[in-house]
Amino acid sequence: FLAALPNHARAAEMRFWLGEFRFRRQAYAEADEALAAFLGASPKHALAPEALYKRGWCARHGGQHEAAGAHFKALFTQWPKHPLAAEAALRAGQAAEARQQQAQALEAYRQAEALAPGSEAAEQAGLARIAILLGQGAAQEALQAASGFTEKSPKSPLLPYAHLYRAEALS
Repeated sequence: FLAALPNHARAAEMRFWLGEFRFRRQAYAEADEALAAFLGASPKHALAPEALYKRGWCARHGGQHEAAGAHFKALFTQWPKHPLAAEAALRAGQAAEARQQQAQALEAYRQAEALAPGSEAAEQAGLARIAILLGQGAAQEALQAASGFTEKSPKSPLLPYAHLYRAEALS
């Protein structure tokens, strides 16, 4: 379709679906290429946030943590109300941690918590933030964060981790 009709009204959208197809086949470099072409042609398209999210995963699968973080960050900063925004912030934090950029990771995790309080992404980000704080020796701040987690999320399946981190902060 794209080769035969490159100027068709739906050519840009077809690039997205080509990227999605390649992504599902785990052909990440090829998927990223198609998604980049889609975003280049239609940066404000309704599918653009999802394309950024997939580009982040393509980069992550390729070990390109800086690019992954940039794609995830672009999603949650440009589309903060999108359903994938909080998870994108979580993934940006993980990409920053993979690059040993703890300050950037902490900020991304705070963003995930703020974008969708109570969501699974926010809870994972909260625990990741506590782990970084413990690793930095900020026991008091980690204790406050862990105590806050247990109060805000008493039914979370991740609650045992918060208790563990709280106990570690107290020791």
